[in-house]
Amino acid sequence: MKRSLKTISEMTGYSTATVSRALANAENVRDEVRKKILLAARRIGYVSGASRVLVIGEMLAPSMYYEEMLGPLADELYRVGFCAEFIAKRDVPHVLDRNFRGAVSLLRKGIEKYWGKHQDIPLVCINSFALHLHNIYSVQTDDAAGSRYMAESLIRLGHEKIGIYGESLERELLPESFYYLKRLEAFSQVMREHGLPDDLCAARRDPKESVMLVKSLLDRGCTAIIGNGESSGMELVTALHVLGVRIPEDVSVMSWITHQGAHLMYPPVSGVIQDFSALARHAVSMLQCQIGEGTPVSDIVLPPIQVAGASVGRCRKNDQ
Repeated sequence: MKRSLKTISEMTGYSTATVSRALANAENVRDEVRKKILLAARRIGYVSGASRVLVIGEMLAPSMYYEEMLGPLADELYRVGFCAEFIAKRDVPHVLDRNFRGAVSLLRKGIEKYWGKHQDIPLVCINSFALHLHNIYSVQTDDAAGSRYMAESLIRLGHEKIGIYGESLERELLPESFYYLKRLEAFSQVMREHGLPDDLCAARRDPKESVMLVKSLLDRGCTAIIGNGESSGMELVTALHVLGVRIPEDVSVMSWITHQGAHLMYPPVSGVIQDFSALARHAVSMLQCQIGEGTPVSDIVLPPIQVAGASVGRCRKNDQ
């Protein structure tokens, strides 16, 4: 069966003009008509340039963050009639001559200025700065709020020596990962506000270093440790188990976590999780506003979700 507008027209009984408008997400098509046309298009594998959205990632290899983010994003794009096409950052120059309605970036940084020079189609950045260039906006998690919540929660439990563990904690590298920087700065600010040490950091470049680095925090007297990234919590818990340290009896743990990661750690880790569904929903809505009527939009910052696990307890050293 030929993948064409004419084939979809014959399948649905609507004119090719109506089929074209429905696939272009035009507003002057009834919902029931659009759904019927989209279903027929999917059955024959038809994808028009008018319905394609480019999703750009650092890489296409699996990661905890991408696995949690890509599912809701693809579902939301599909729900409103778009077809997501995923590419790695390095492949962007090779597809810019193709027809896309818009793009969503999952990159840490770097695409905004490049996009502004080479493209005029809308771009929405998830968890990175939009730089407020034309047709480029962002939806982000409030990273500072998440780290502040974890640090203050542990301080209320009597912990005074709180360490922070994870990748991209070396300040010279942090400009490449501004959200890690915001998390670290919020942690440091809370500690300083309470007159507590803010330099108990263990920056890892290789997961193989996790046991050694976590031990260094324990040797410096940490009674609680915060994981600064989605994978850091799992590494932290694993390292503590290897070291024979009990959670939370010996040390309390809080971390940024993911839905999938939360089920793989014992005990269940307390902390915060990004609202991936809301990030996807707002990103697609922002894209629709720009594609449809050029409706003015603004950047959005979303609070993380607080998660109560079983990995925190009162600081016993202060009770002795």
